[in-house]
Amino acid sequence: MSNMIAGPGIAGKTCPYCQTPIKPNVPVHVCDACGIPHHLECWQQNGGCTTFGCSGAGTAGVQVNTGPPVFPPAYGQQPQQYFQPSYQPGYRAPDYPAALIQNIRDYLVESILVTLFCCPLLGIIAIVYSVQARTKKSVGDYTGALAAANIAKTLVWVSLGLVLGLSVLVLLIELASGGY
Repeated sequence: MSNMIAGPGIAGKTCPYCQTPIKPNVPVHVCDACGIPHHLECWQQNGGCTTFGCSGAGTAGVQVNTGPPVFPPAYGQQPQQYFQPSYQPGYRAPDYPAALIQNIRDYLVESILVTLFCCPLLGIIAIVYSVQARTKKSVGDYTGALAAANIAKTLVWVSLGLVLGLSVLVLLIELASGGY
């Protein structure tokens, strides 16, 4: 499909770029790859389809404005180009030693045990951070994984300390008051 005038089949649908309904008898472009209609100006401004994962994204040649970002135009106004930052050439993620990557523990088992047997509130928070550590490690965010694992470990130890400290305190109070 290509440029056309919005008829009854397209009018009323929402343009995914500007999030406004497409009015009848306005110029539209329907993506050849996914079939989603866009206002013609929105299609041209974005440089192609705005649907996530669509192979039609970036199919219309557009010059990019490197000035400050602007907001989508109101209906009927001429759109301005958006600022689209690009990655610097030669950028790559930092290298981490294999020993660091393999030694990041997520403390999930300890967090679950603390939740069940010691302190449910701190245990649940520790589980959240343990899962974050596991997820971040799996996607390659080793710095974030290490930070989340350290928080989970701290919460596990704090909850164990609280339970043991309160148990000793209760035992001392019982012994001081004459016992059972």
